[in-house]
Amino acid sequence: FLAHGHRPPPPATAEVAGWLLEHLRDHHALYGEEAGVRSARKHIGWAVQGLPGGADFRRTMNTLTDGAAQWHAVQGYFAELAEQHPLLPGPGDPPASVPTALRPARRSDRPAATPIAVPVAQAA
Repeated sequence: FLAHGHRPPPPATAEVAGWLLEHLRDHHALYGEEAGVRSARKHIGWAVQGLPGGADFRRTMNTLTDGAAQWHAVQGYFAELAEQHPLLPGPGDPPASVPTALRPARRSDRPAATPIAVPVAQAA
């Protein structure tokens, strides 16, 4: 960028999926099934943050309890994302849908989030 003033194009979505799936496999191997699944959730969350459908996918991912399910969910999410966005989309790109099987259940009777007031520290 500094040499020519142009940002490089984003990586291919399928390539990013490959990186994440390899990282996920290594993560599960290093930490074991139980701890690996729990700690991988944050890594996957970071990877999909800002991507179309990423927030819904992350909510679903946080409910999965085994490594194979995590791996298949990531593979499915990125496969569908790659169909709509061959290059990894940025935050301003149109949303992609989350695979139907991975969509979190919607409950209309769920109460709306209540905002909380955060106290602001006074300058001394």
